[in-house]
Amino acid sequence: FDLVQVDGCKFQYIKIRDENSKWSKPQVIEFYDTGSRYMFVLEFYFSETSKNALHLFSRFLLDVPFPKKRIRLRPDRAKGFLNLKRPIHELNIKYSLPDGFYMEPDFTGTRSPKHKVHLESSHRSLHHFEIRIIKQFEDKIVGTEPGWVFKGNKKEPIVVTCLEVSLEQLRHSRMLELYRREHNDSAHRFSEGGKTLKWVPSEKLTAYLSDQQTVQFDPDHINAFIRYGFDKRKALVSTQKTI
Repeated sequence: FDLVQVDGCKFQYIKIRDENSKWSKPQVIEFYDTGSRYMFVLEFYFSETSKNALHLFSRFLLDVPFPKKRIRLRPDRAKGFLNLKRPIHELNIKYSLPDGFYMEPDFTGTRSPKHKVHLESSHRSLHHFEIRIIKQFEDKIVGTEPGWVFKGNKKEPIVVTCLEVSLEQLRHSRMLELYRREHNDSAHRFSEGGKTLKWVPSEKLTAYLSDQQTVQFDPDHINAFIRYGFDKRKALVSTQKTI
């Protein structure tokens, strides 16, 4: 809980129809604990809008108890994530205390992938998992098309599979929850302090929280944050003083 990283990962091998019936690659937004490598929450979206970022941020705040300490939240600098500054500020007004809980927004630097290297590494596993999603929906395959991925500086051809499923069907399949559970409850080898160590993320997080004073947030307070997900627009007032 020293540093929680936040970022989106666009699928490479799958396209589905978006709200305009166009073939688009879905993406996953994820909240990831650097210390334990625990995946808190992740969900399918088509874009990193303010509304989508706020939706998952609210789920993250209600997912587990939070230790009464300073926690750095490091989102990517996408516009939707930058809007998290306002709910974080309100959260601190309601819940922060001296020597207690405090959430510090710690956004990544511009073009600084090393600032979220742990999360970028986990994205490779997510791309491997795409194959299992295709297998789950193999009766919904309507075609394939050529595509490209970059591995290092090398451009490599791939096959992109088009699935006749909606974003909601992807969510209801619980495939993403299966991916999260398999990661959190299985032993992995991680690099830590220049050494390669093996641990189970859920066990490491549980052991840490068992020795901490924690705080849980009021769902009514958290659900109200969704108002920050709407884009600000200047209102035009007519000469009759109507908007």
